[in-house]
Amino acid sequence: METQKATELLEKSEHIAIALPSQPTLDHLASAEVLAQILTARHKYVGFLAPLPKEVLPRPDFFKQISEARPLLREFIISKSE
Repeated sequence: METQKATELLEKSEHIAIALPSQPTLDHLASAEVLAQILTARHKYVGFLAPLPKEVLPRPDFFKQISEARPLLREFIISKSE
């Protein structure tokens, strides 16, 4: 998906779900946290598809958006395959 198209979809959306792998790396967590903060600041309702176990987060206080994830109201998924 083109970056411009993804940006347009994010701008139109009110509810956004972020998917993380079951064993996320620190890069996954940091990216998801920053993305969630940016989207929340733009008044988007951000949730995560699957809540992560607390032991996966090395410092829950560093990952506030992830550790305090709200339940999803609707689903919209942006996926990047490697």
